[in-house]
Amino acid sequence: MSQAYALQVLKVAVAKICQTIGWHSTHTTTIDLLIDVTQHFLREISRIMMRYCELYNRTEPNLDDLALAYRDIGINMQELMEYIQFVDPIALPFAVPRFPLPRESNLNFLKPGSREMMMRPLHIPMYMPPMFPELEDVDRADGGEPGHDEEKALVRVGDASGASLPTTVLDAGELKLV
Repeated sequence: MSQAYALQVLKVAVAKICQTIGWHSTHTTTIDLLIDVTQHFLREISRIMMRYCELYNRTEPNLDDLALAYRDIGINMQELMEYIQFVDPIALPFAVPRFPLPRESNLNFLKPGSREMMMRPLHIPMYMPPMFPELEDVDRADGGEPGHDEEKALVRVGDASGASLPTTVLDAGELKLV
């Protein structure tokens, strides 16, 4: 699916480039060949850029890696600069969304000022996941912001078998079962 989408975006980009340099029509086999060559070229440049990036102990390539990749492939940087200077940029007829779409993180990080953050013992680092995620769920169910109700403290008690007992709410000395 994502490969087909990327191929369609590349097809539109190649067609716009052909239109910019003066082509008015073309056969489908010709445009397919240009798309294949462009795709191969982009993959090769990406591989070389990644190799240079890893060589210099980085995780993301930068423009220096691109310049080194262009040099390896044989692209003259002066000619490329001249092309950029004299040819107007080509805008795609539609906006290309961020690709691939970012996935939702399932990590449950605590928000600053949350109840558990305030109650957490000092020997547990703040970057550790929550020990009692239900504290945050109960707080959100009440409609309040986490950490704004200092009078109540939620406590989850477990027995020796690991099963948890009902949550209790301590409110000014009285005990209630929730």
